[in-house]
Amino acid sequence: MNTYAIGIAAGIIVLIVAFFAPAFTGLSVGVDTFDVNFESGPLDSVPAEFNTVGTAEGGFIETDAFITSGGKPVLFFFGTMGDSDCSWEKKPFLEVAKEFGDSVSVHFYEHNIATPTADDTEVLTNLKVGGNVPVVMIAGRYYRIGSGERYGEEGEKQILRGLIEDVLNQV
Repeated sequence: MNTYAIGIAAGIIVLIVAFFAPAFTGLSVGVDTFDVNFESGPLDSVPAEFNTVGTAEGGFIETDAFITSGGKPVLFFFGTMGDSDCSWEKKPFLEVAKEFGDSVSVHFYEHNIATPTADDTEVLTNLKVGGNVPVVMIAGRYYRIGSGERYGEEGEKQILRGLIEDVLNQV
């Protein structure tokens, strides 16, 4: 491959990244049309393991863990760009997270766009999901691997609201 072709290929890659990758710039990040305050503050504690105690609405698993940051329940989203389940789940997750404003801490990660903090990486490792995405976790108390697409967007939002309200009542 000659130098000219390499330059053109590099230019195309830069354009693709600039066009398709949303900007993550610290704590306040706009994703699509959502204005959600993303926080990457330290977690108050990181569970060494998540013991299942039952199931919850929407295919969520209930655990004995409870994760906060600055005393606020943490909403986690671990996903990857280009995955259809992650793309679907992102919208209801962000819309509902926005509704709860400053009463929750939102830790949102899409692979190749934002790097999880050491605490958040430890949470995902201790959960032992084996690289499956998306992972939606409500304060460590509830988590689900996969999207809630089967419940429809409004159904998924209602499920997320209910679980978030439940953990807010436990703070």
